[in-house]
Amino acid sequence: MATWGGAGEGPGEFQYLELVEPWPGDSIIAWYGPRNGVLVFDSEGNLGRAFTLEPTVEHPIASVRAMAVIPGGTILAGHHPHVLDPVVVEIRDAEGRLRSSLGEHPGDERHITPDGYRADPIYSALAVQVPWGDLIVHNLNNRYEIRAFAQDGSLARIVRRDHVARPPTQAEVDAYIEERASWHPVDLTPAQIEEHQAEVRQMLQSVPVAERITAFSSVIVDRLNHLWVEEFELPGQARPGSLWTVFDPGGRVLGFVETPDRLEIFEIGEDYILGRSWDEMYVEYVQLWALER
Repeated sequence: MATWGGAGEGPGEFQYLELVEPWPGDSIIAWYGPRNGVLVFDSEGNLGRAFTLEPTVEHPIASVRAMAVIPGGTILAGHHPHVLDPVVVEIRDAEGRLRSSLGEHPGDERHITPDGYRADPIYSALAVQVPWGDLIVHNLNNRYEIRAFAQDGSLARIVRRDHVARPPTQAEVDAYIEERASWHPVDLTPAQIEEHQAEVRQMLQSVPVAERITAFSSVIVDRLNHLWVEEFELPGQARPGSLWTVFDPGGRVLGFVETPDRLEIFEIGEDYILGRSWDEMYVEYVQLWALER
């Protein structure tokens, strides 16, 4: 029906398109790398303006990137938690200028091998970062604790669920390694698969094990400002889908929702879940599921 933008460096063009989000006034905002550029289109696809997120004085070398749109027309920005630790978290205005800083927060737990390669610890803690209304959620997922910060950087809310933080057992470590070893490119021959699995097992045997087993997997905020927390599944104990604990805008538990297997969720509306699914041949499908509250 329509094509907006395109690959390149001219007006309205981009490289490494990362995310597209609704923007106030029926506009569309898109950000891209590697220059941390941001484009704003109107509802017809016409380019309104383009700007970049410039490095701040406090962090002149490591540039921040756009992460999400905050209701009201500001941008959640920061260092990528998979790349740096700690990371700075910022609020940028509609022109990309620094509005406020939430300070430094933990990045993903990681391990660097003696020869300089990155090999994350087994059950390593990952950072979750998402706007929740006027608040910003940022914390690691190795404890069932959702920490939400005000835009001035102060801690505004903590949401917890009963959860026993414990180290993984040796059986759970072995199951983790076997699950990771089972992932391989689809175009390998049987001999190449066996070689690949042996290399993965050998590599993972030499990396450290996290102090705590993962408490939850991911966090999504829906269009009604409810917080969805995806429960963690131990290797070998996978459910036929994903189980989510849903909290209301004030942080109170409402209940559980199970979403279908092989569904990567893009958006949760008032009465729908939009996402991407795939079949055994890795053919992808966009799916819209009805949601009864």
